[in-house]
Amino acid sequence: MSIPTQPAVSYKQQLSNGWSAVANYVGPPIAAGISFFPLYYLFNRKSCQQLGDQMPKMTIKGAVKGGCALAPSAGLMVGSQMACQPFVDKGVNYVLGEKPKESSDIGRMLISSAVTGVISSPFVAGFNGQTIESKEKLSEFQKFRLSVKATNRQQVAAIVAQETIFMASVRGGKLVSNYVKATIGDNWVIKYTSIFLTGVVGAVLNHSANTFFTLSQRKDSKIEEISLKNLNRKTLARLMQGWKPRALAVGAFCVIYDKLQEVIIPHQKENRS
Repeated sequence: MSIPTQPAVSYKQQLSNGWSAVANYVGPPIAAGISFFPLYYLFNRKSCQQLGDQMPKMTIKGAVKGGCALAPSAGLMVGSQMACQPFVDKGVNYVLGEKPKESSDIGRMLISSAVTGVISSPFVAGFNGQTIESKEKLSEFQKFRLSVKATNRQQVAAIVAQETIFMASVRGGKLVSNYVKATIGDNWVIKYTSIFLTGVVGAVLNHSANTFFTLSQRKDSKIEEISLKNLNRKTLARLMQGWKPRALAVGAFCVIYDKLQEVIIPHQKENRS
């Protein structure tokens, strides 16, 4: 009686299996870093407009250099959010009680997003700090380190507002996207148009929080001009400065990030279909 043997697994298959085991953890940071790389100019432009600075001349070399410096920060930012999100979700469900899988509770999502925003706030601060032109000749690493070190409660509050508003808009965008797909059908044009518009709308809705956050990172900015005590039409317009390049950048990021996840993470495309 012969004993059945398992078919030999090729070295290529072993590598593929090994990558599949870690892709869900390292895939999102890699995808985020690559996605932010070509968008440095837009993020730099939005920060200049928010701060009222003159936009420096951007060369191809400068854009590539800035993109290379921004990519690792983006990876850390998204990586920290992706790493803690499942644990935060479990903690929220533990405190509030488990819910049926088919239930759509936006309250839980907002709480989870707020907690995740607090945890990832140093990395968000470091990323945003790198998009700000420094009057001192600081390296990108120095700007990241100093921005992380200077993170305070005021900035954390702005980050939490920014992240929760964006996540709420993403949830709403998915509902609209599903309705459109069910009504007129699904194809790649509808898919990526809805992803882009979801990112744009989310960036517009939370832009005021991002402007407040950016101003708080510059010591010489007149942040008191946009305090709640002085809130009027002029200050609201001030808070929306730089929204166009940021909305375009976030929309483009969402599209590139989604596509790269399909490429980097095995079976990601099949799981979504």
